[in-house]
Amino acid sequence: MKRIVFHTRAVSSFCAVCGRYRAWMRIARAIVFLLPIITIIPSANSCRKDEPCTTCPPPYVRSIELAVVDTGVTETWLHVHFLDTIQSRAFALSRDGQTVLTAQSSPLDTLVVDTALLPNRPYTYKAYRLTNNQLTDSSNLISFTTMDTTSHNFTWQMYTLGDGSSSVLYDVAIINDTLAYAVGEIFLRDSTGELDPVYYNLAKWDGLKWELTRIKSNCRYYYPYCGPETLAVAPGNSVFSFAPNDIWIAAGGVHHFDGVQWTEQRAIVEAGTANAIWGTNSNDLWFVGNNGLIVHHNLGVWQRIESGTTAIMVDIRGHGNLSKGNSVLTVAGATSSEGARILSLSPTGVRDTLSPPTERLGGIWLSNRSAVYVCGSGIWRYKQTGWRQITGLPSSMFFIRSIRGSDENNIFAIAGWTLMHFNGKTWHEFAELPTDFRYQAIAVSQNVVVAVGYTLSGIWADKATIVVGRRVE
Repeated sequence: MKRIVFHTRAVSSFCAVCGRYRAWMRIARAIVFLLPIITIIPSANSCRKDEPCTTCPPPYVRSIELAVVDTGVTETWLHVHFLDTIQSRAFALSRDGQTVLTAQSSPLDTLVVDTALLPNRPYTYKAYRLTNNQLTDSSNLISFTTMDTTSHNFTWQMYTLGDGSSSVLYDVAIINDTLAYAVGEIFLRDSTGELDPVYYNLAKWDGLKWELTRIKSNCRYYYPYCGPETLAVAPGNSVFSFAPNDIWIAAGGVHHFDGVQWTEQRAIVEAGTANAIWGTNSNDLWFVGNNGLIVHHNLGVWQRIESGTTAIMVDIRGHGNLSKGNSVLTVAGATSSEGARILSLSPTGVRDTLSPPTERLGGIWLSNRSAVYVCGSGIWRYKQTGWRQITGLPSSMFFIRSIRGSDENNIFAIAGWTLMHFNGKTWHEFAELPTDFRYQAIAVSQNVVVAVGYTLSGIWADKATIVVGRRVE
């Protein structure tokens, strides 16, 4: 399939055709005007409804079709398809009645990307077939409205957890606008004022406050003779949720919450240290981590999938409906010996898929519009026509460690002490947030964003820190 990307206004090369087209339209309007006074008299050769017609012309069949593949805030992807094998396949494309593109030689299928649109605006498109620069056929007229931008206006609440000693949060998941879970290491002082060596590794938000919990792992699930004390607290590394009664965390072991209690799973031991979790449901879960770790949980069966790399798997995301052939993708951040990789996962193995657009990757996010976003030393999007680097980022962004969104007009990214938002057209940095906060992870819903990490005390982590943003419409 040929792909054409354009930024354009009207093109003059089709004016002659447009002129003829407008002339025919004036004639057509005159005919339509006269229709009320024309009486149709049946002829001897006309067909009754209950008889087959042997003298009527065959039904009209178009030789060119136009379809919308996808639509964003300022761009659309259109598919031009020819229905015959005639080699002369020139066409013109009109937007709102104005010609925006002509192509003199085209394959049977052409993907056209129009990037000169405005947010929240209706558009109509039509494709015209040209033969020797003459209009010979046209497609159906298609109509759609571009996505609107979202607001950059948020109100913020900031929470600190723990009494120092390198308290930190590593990951967060939003269940709904008043429920979220974060995992990490949170140290509190006991009644004597001393730091309790047994830290908390889970924090639950009810929309007003954060409640701390210790989730303990049983080492005898994996090592039968690990000692008399079989329950221990380990750092909470990652969390993923499907519903208030269906939450998963990796914290030494793999733990599941069913709405009543937490239960440790007899998983593969390394899955308890996973850097990221993603799945379509609790019977189809993926865990990725250090040393090329990939673990799949399918209908109660745990399987380690060989990744072919020892690099750190930093993130994993996929599309919600895998039955339609969508992929689960994980990214491996670059190490001293291996470059960044983007791997496509399946229960039967992994394969390199998209070539990374940069040497260092920090995260990945897949929109529900079949776009792949990766971040690292910049942000890139892969959609239909290949990778395109996202521009307009704040100058303070140096290495972007995570990207998340609810749709392509509501995307957040974090880098060091910077949190920023993309509304489908522009980026905005939230300069009002404290600069001693180091972001580690982010979760996004339609109107809520939760970012977690730690607050610095000198050069050391001090308290686990959370910022919750609510959009103000």
